[in-house]
Amino acid sequence: MSTIRTLEATCDGRAAQVEIVGSGPDLLKIGSAVPLAWSRPAAVALADHGFRTINFGYSASDGGVEHPEPRTCLQQVDDVIEVLAQVGTKTVVALGLSRGAITAYGLAARHPDATGDVTTPTLIVSGAKDRVVTPAHPARLHRAIPHAESYEFSDASHGFIMEKPHNFARVVAGFLN
Repeated sequence: MSTIRTLEATCDGRAAQVEIVGSGPDLLKIGSAVPLAWSRPAAVALADHGFRTINFGYSASDGGVEHPEPRTCLQQVDDVIEVLAQVGTKTVVALGLSRGAITAYGLAARHPDATGDVTTPTLIVSGAKDRVVTPAHPARLHRAIPHAESYEFSDASHGFIMEKPHNFARVVAGFLN
């Protein structure tokens, strides 16, 4: 069983939660406003595949006080850079989930030194039963990003990382290895 190390971080004065699991190449999980606990099983499964998973979220998404102003994706990119500095790493594989995918793309575009540029091979993962993101979204991303690969869970929804954490980790690890 992987050990989970938790630390408090600050992003532009806003409290953030960071969980670090495992050792190996750094993989940063950027999600939307859901509790870190929801994606923790996938973070542990990715650690079991040899990655140091950095699970990042705002405290409000884990029961804290909601920030009076929502963060834009570009503000979240700046927050990610702050978190990476506080964790003590400079280069990561960015794993964006839901709205976090936009942040991961922005991170690669604005800070290619942190991720490699968007010509770096990209994996687009979706769930066939997703009611939040239509099939057109992953298809559009696939066409727009050079060398992108796609994987669709036929029996999962928008929450595939929570529904299938071990299968998700296997797909990501297989792509990265």
